[in-house]
Amino acid sequence: MSGYIDSFAHDLFPNVKSMVAFSQIGHPLLAMMEQRQHNSPGRKYGYPAYVQGPVAMAGTRAQVQEIADQADDVANFDGEDFLVGYFPYKAGFNISELDYATTEGSGGVPDGAYLEKFAVSMREIFENLGARKEAQFVSPAGRSLARSTANGGTTDLSTGVIQLSEPGLVNRFRKHMLIQASVNLGTSTGHSLIDSSSVAYIVNIDHDAGILYVSSSSNGAVGHAGWNTAATTNQLYIFPYGDFQGGASPTALAKGYQDWVPSSWSTTIDSAGNFFGVNRGNDQRLAGFRLPSSLVSGEQLDTVIENALDHVSALYGGTGEFVFPVSKKRWTSLSRIAKARGYRMLDGKGAVMGYKYIEIVHGDMTAKIVAMPQMQQDDLFIMDMKEDGWVERHLGSGLKVLNGDGLKMLRKTATDDYEIRIRDFYHYGCNRIWRQGRADISGVAL
Repeated sequence: MSGYIDSFAHDLFPNVKSMVAFSQIGHPLLAMMEQRQHNSPGRKYGYPAYVQGPVAMAGTRAQVQEIADQADDVANFDGEDFLVGYFPYKAGFNISELDYATTEGSGGVPDGAYLEKFAVSMREIFENLGARKEAQFVSPAGRSLARSTANGGTTDLSTGVIQLSEPGLVNRFRKHMLIQASVNLGTSTGHSLIDSSSVAYIVNIDHDAGILYVSSSSNGAVGHAGWNTAATTNQLYIFPYGDFQGGASPTALAKGYQDWVPSSWSTTIDSAGNFFGVNRGNDQRLAGFRLPSSLVSGEQLDTVIENALDHVSALYGGTGEFVFPVSKKRWTSLSRIAKARGYRMLDGKGAVMGYKYIEIVHGDMTAKIVAMPQMQQDDLFIMDMKEDGWVERHLGSGLKVLNGDGLKMLRKTATDDYEIRIRDFYHYGCNRIWRQGRADISGVAL
């Protein structure tokens, strides 16, 4: 049976490109990036990504249904736990959530009758990897995924309730994910995690309300006394386990958009050599551009986008298309503005109920607005994606299945689970950083 399941997994992912494709499904920025190899022979740098996902298996349908849920701790890889950059990406799913059999059971259930659920779960591992990578690319420099409301109010850590201040960012979290927290953003060596860097386990999620339910222990009761004491009445920044960038020796992560294009610039932005060996304080263009508040304040989102096109044209000239990723809420707001003003598709046809895409043509420049679930609603990025504007560079050919030891794609680790291990060495690169920008749109009405 082990060989049969292994063959089935290879049918799902016949090559590396198919795995990469699934990691890009529904993630527009990753899909737009060129996938390239490092072009300098002998280079040793890169950020290794490690993927490990066990698949619980059992002999018959009855046995499957009777197997107890695995604990959601690191050792059992139940749920998801990853560090993007240098990280173990560990993804799995409970046997009880699959309810399939590998051999015939009572009632005439044929062999492999429930393998479609296996296929769906395997694909979700790579789709969720893409979601995590894209969230990491657009997250603040400290790598927080979201911020809670103040503890003691709608957030109550004594009962394990974390209410996200931006509920839409709940899509960045998964059940059984391990998280850490800080009262700081994690952008300074002086920042630290609360409660001696302890971990919380997400035991449930209210996706409608944007609420995480957490425990202080694997498979424990909901509630985290340590976090409740340490947080007092503060809001908390929530981080994936191991991603926190504060402190003296943080985990090395791939530099994301907000690292390349910081929210502010000064002549002292970098000490010499701390950004890929470059001191961007010597030349502002090395840190992209920031749209002045005078071009944002009091304007609706479509006008802000037009102002951004004017601004980059005035600074550096140029024509062509710029990509503006926005949150789903901002997309909805812009769609309503477009319909209210009677905007029409570029082919002259009116939209019946809404828009498949939104493009704003402004002279010889075009803004392509992309709805992106991982974006925070107060951020607006202005991205030049032409001619490898943003590239994901790898050592080698991208994702690699670790089978150099002769083991199969799926390797059995216990009587009821298998795992796939994949490694990648990558970082993000930008060929025209001076034409990459951002705007703070927190004051723009939704």
